[in-house]
Amino acid sequence: MRRLVDIRLGLCLAVGLAAVLAGATVAQAVDQEPKNGCTSPQPYSGSLTSPPFSPGAQGEPVAFQSWFEVESVAPDTFDLTVLEYSANQGPWTEFGRLNPSEPLDPAGAPDQPFSNNGLNAAPSFQRYSFTLPVGDGPVVRVRFRFDTGDDTFQGFRGVAIDEVVLPTFQTVQGFEQGLGNWTIDAASAPSGPSWQVLTNPESVSVKSPEINPELVTLPDFGALPAAAAGQRVAWFGNVDSGTFCGPDFANRTQQPDTTPPDTPILSGPPAFGNDPTPTFTFSSTEPGSTFLCSLDGGPFEPCFSPFTTPRLAGGRHTFAVQAVDAAGNPDPTPTVYVFEVAVQLDELDRPTRGRDVNVGPVPGSGPVFIAVPRRGSAAKGSARASQKGLRFVPLREARKVPVGSFLNTRRGAVQLLSARSARRVQSGFFSRGLFQVLQSRKRSARGMTELRLKGSSFNRCRTGRRGRRGSASAAQLSRRTVRRLRSNARGRFRTRGRHSAATVRGTVWITADRCDGTLTTVRRGRVAVRDFRRKRTITVRRGKSYLSRAPR
Repeated sequence: MRRLVDIRLGLCLAVGLAAVLAGATVAQAVDQEPKNGCTSPQPYSGSLTSPPFSPGAQGEPVAFQSWFEVESVAPDTFDLTVLEYSANQGPWTEFGRLNPSEPLDPAGAPDQPFSNNGLNAAPSFQRYSFTLPVGDGPVVRVRFRFDTGDDTFQGFRGVAIDEVVLPTFQTVQGFEQGLGNWTIDAASAPSGPSWQVLTNPESVSVKSPEINPELVTLPDFGALPAAAAGQRVAWFGNVDSGTFCGPDFANRTQQPDTTPPDTPILSGPPAFGNDPTPTFTFSSTEPGSTFLCSLDGGPFEPCFSPFTTPRLAGGRHTFAVQAVDAAGNPDPTPTVYVFEVAVQLDELDRPTRGRDVNVGPVPGSGPVFIAVPRRGSAAKGSARASQKGLRFVPLREARKVPVGSFLNTRRGAVQLLSARSARRVQSGFFSRGLFQVLQSRKRSARGMTELRLKGSSFNRCRTGRRGRRGSASAAQLSRRTVRRLRSNARGRFRTRGRHSAATVRGTVWITADRCDGTLTTVRRGRVAVRDFRRKRTITVRRGKSYLSRAPR
């Protein structure tokens, strides 16, 4: 069997190995003696970290498949693979370990391989399950952390993780689509081992005789184990040798990595949206990269995917992200994402009584359209104005509009704020109708805001019965609803139909113009209905309705 020596990042100057070291990068040299377990310039470590999640009951398992292989000098103390959790961004706490809990006795041969299958046994995937000792509320992240702990006896083939199942998650993380929302640490040093997602890992084999057999005698078991399922697996190691040992890489002349990565943005908010805290996901074309993010031209700061912005004001924004690979090469052209957040009602100036009101679409209610009379038009603010000839456009964000504007909420809902006085505002939600907003500037009106039902035709309300001489007579009125408006408002609001007007304070009500009159239905509170034909005011209470009849 070919013999494998895993050698870490660092240069060795060993007595009797001058031929091997010819061409080494002397600047990284470290003292290296035969059979000392492969000294490297530094320890190596890295974490594979899950996205945040909220577990259910305490004591649920974290299950996965894994294999590992390290040198056997002290696998219970060094070259450890541990499973840790952090609750509510608190400290990391260990709750699982793949290595044995007791020392081994390798009979004086510390360079023997030790895997999850034992001494001098090739690694293979096994199922693991560890109990997560937290639940019922906190937001948790878990991570797999590999750490050599020192800079000697560094021959290892690494550790692989696949088919992870986290509490409350319905899907298995098999890394078939890459890291997804998981994150990885960058390599501890250029060309060092790091976490990465391998495709078809069985195609990665230990390269011999590139590793010096005089330094370490870790046998070569050939290719890495295949993925537990599918084609991809998360692995801590180095693809240049299928394993790692510092002097091996130091002794081989290597061209420095000067190729920068690219930084694709995988997902982000729509070009125009209502979410003031949008989330972005992104990646790098080079495994082991770290990321820097910038918002609205600000400084680039460390970040990870997914990235959720702080609360943004309405308007245009830019998000930029830059990957930095393990060799320290930054993406020279950070990816920039331009988007716009809809303005919210609370970001607008206070409305002015009798001049303008603030309106905004209710999220998730459906489309709302608005038409604003032309400036200087005689129809502006007039109760007799018609919506005909006006151009309706979608109301996509909160805006200030002049009194006299028309709103079409037949398929959506709008929130409307008007001034009751110089210091007080009043608010209401209106839907299922087309209406015009009216308000007097007079102080005596005390901010009364009128919503006048508009649109539709009453031409089909009358059906004539022809008498013997063929003349129309005995015209009949039906109960057909021609137009309506649903209202939920607090303050001084009035809805006006064809035959009556309803004045309210903190009420839910519906005003419907029918062929036979104007029907007011009260869902909550009470309404004062002014009957135009009878010239009377009737109080309608919750659960009741009143019909102001049309003239016959």
